[in-house]
Amino acid sequence: MTVLSLEVYRHLFRDDASLEAFVGVLETSTKEDETPLVTYKDRHVVTTLSPHAAEKLLSDRILRRLVEKPELLERLTKRLKDMKKDDIVE
Repeated sequence: MTVLSLEVYRHLFRDDASLEAFVGVLETSTKEDETPLVTYKDRHVVTTLSPHAAEKLLSDRILRRLVEKPELLERLTKRLKDMKKDDIVE
């Protein structure tokens, strides 16, 4: 999964208020668990997911993968048991 951090592109906005306004539009578009399309000049740029929709998509994908390859559950369980406090990143 690619993460596109808007802070890297802060220079493309005339000021912080413009960037905040843009982020607000994106957040509002996913508030009701919508999946909006972002377009520009008749081009599909990106499809966004609400946090809830992204969580559901990922959890469904993980579950499907575990059903397809049950041995992954054993690997995951082992890794969780071997995890140390320093392995967790916030």
